[in-house]
Formats: sequence, structure tokens, C-alpha cells
Amino acid sequence: MITPEIKDHVLSDLVVSETMQCATDLNADCSKYGVTRGEYSAIIDQLEKMGFITCTRFLGGRINMCVSVDAHDFYNRGGFVGQEMLLKANIEKLGLELDKLAKDLAPDHLDAAQKIASIGTAIMSAVGYFH
Repeated sequence: MITPEIKDHVLSDLVVSETMQCATDLNADCSKYGVTRGEYSAIIDQLEKMGFITCTRFLGGRINMCVSVDAHDFYNRGGFVGQEMLLKANIEKLGLELDKLAKDLAPDHLDAAQKIASIGTAIMSAVGYFH
């Protein structure tokens, strides 16, 4: 399974490199990250789609990569783990705000309050999937 921690490990190896260019071998390097060749390839594809690297692919699984400054910025701001933590915090905040709003509504809006409270409960339970 591809996790934010694994993607950050790959990204870390790219941004700590002494040059902005590096190479990888999908067949050999996937074991370094504890993923399959297909998962490692998918991570590289995502990094390329995000504009963090540009790739030149060769037969046999070798990839030459050029790392962008955006990759460094993203990594320095917490990377994929930081992005997930921020999402989790925002979802928790939204759930708490919805619960508060449901409690603050007048009694004649009880149906709306119950709907809002159920949305808040659903959001809070979804946060558990981010641990």
C-alpha cells in the first residue's frame, strides 16, 4: 500500500540529492521503499503529474529525473504527511463547527440541527480513516 510516509521517503531522497538531477531503476529501487515496482512507478508518475519532477524513461525501468524547486518547497512544508495532517485537522474543525452550529440553532429548527449534527458525526468518524 502506498502511504504518505512512503511518498515522503521517495521525495526526501530526491530533494536531498546534491544535484537537481538523479536517476532511478524501478526494478532495483522499489525494494528500498518496501513497495512493488508498480507502486514505485505510480509514485514517480504522481510526482511528475504534480510538477515535482520531469522524467525521461528508458526501456528496462531506468528513469532519469530532474527535480523542481516546487518539490523542495512542498517537502519543506511537510510533504505528503503534512498535507494529510492538515486535511485531518480541517475535517476535525469542520465537524466541531457543524456540531456547534447544530447546538446553537433555535428549537424551531430542530430538524435542520439534527441534520447538521449527523453530518458532523459522519465527518468526525471519517477522521479515523486518516490515522
